[in-house]
Amino acid sequence: MRNPKIGFLKFGMSFLEVNDLRASLDLRFARSEDLFSRWKNLLNQKAIRYATFEPITILLTDRIGQTYLLKSLKGKLNASGRLMLWGQSTIEYDGSIESFPRLAIDFDDTRSHLIVEKDKQEKIKILIQ
Repeated sequence: MRNPKIGFLKFGMSFLEVNDLRASLDLRFARSEDLFSRWKNLLNQKAIRYATFEPITILLTDRIGQTYLLKSLKGKLNASGRLMLWGQSTIEYDGSIESFPRLAIDFDDTRSHLIVEKDKQEKIKILIQ
């Protein structure tokens, strides 16, 4: 944990650093209602907004068993609930690896999708029903 400087809450600066976060989410065994409820509960924890994850690895498995491996040097949840990844971000799926300056993961609870945004124009929508 870093010592915060004056005004850290006002400016939204990170003061909690999680080292080497690895998470796995298998959507074949998750109900979307439960997942969205837990995600919203996590976002209600104000301290989580001031945490950074360095590095971060996330393994997602969709309903049909397709895997998506996301890796990045840094990650942070923003105020709107998106998980932002940046710094040599990669996504591996369908036998290929792609690199991007940043990736974003978001939930669309109206359509029961987990959305991985690779860049401003291209998004992967993962069904989680």
